[in-house]
Amino acid sequence: MEELTVQYTRLPGIIVVYRKHMEAEINDKYVMVTWQYPERNREIGRKYHGVQLAQAGDIYYGRAYYFLDRWYAITETYNKDWELTGFYCDITTPAVFCGNRLCVTDLKLDLWVRPDRHTYYVLDEDEFLEAVRKKWLPPALVAAARRSLRTLIQMVKEDHFPPIGAWEPEQQHLNNDTNQQPQSRAEKSAL
Repeated sequence: MEELTVQYTRLPGIIVVYRKHMEAEINDKYVMVTWQYPERNREIGRKYHGVQLAQAGDIYYGRAYYFLDRWYAITETYNKDWELTGFYCDITTPAVFCGNRLCVTDLKLDLWVRPDRHTYYVLDEDEFLEAVRKKWLPPALVAAARRSLRTLIQMVKEDHFPPIGAWEPEQQHLNNDTNQQPQSRAEKSAL
């Protein structure tokens, strides 16, 4: 694994750079980045329009897949025991390397998929509609964002989520601190 800086452009022009705790594996399909959530935010749950998406402590570690040919990035979220707590799907431009950084543009739409891989919530539609109204997104990006969201939802509905290519069984993803493999709560309870 190597260290990597990820640059998010959030329209209309806010640039967010992630540097700390970013280790990456790079191949010809995606860049996988493992990170640790900032300590000040670990005990914050995630609620969206009254729906509790994640409890306090549920998002402690993350493993993000930035696809080089797809209009989304998917982050697996884990608690401190490396139990899978959900999938945060960010509708973005395909990832590209900008010098020594991995760069993506956030297209404002998001999808949260619970660990059961069947329950999902579309997030930030209001931000997306505002960006469309203010013409921050050209028509081609609007169409790509909507198409990508539909694609991800269809994968969930057809039991093809997460997408093949990022979660290949032969991959060994180990936590450097504890040498534990991430596992879902169901896998852990079956042990």
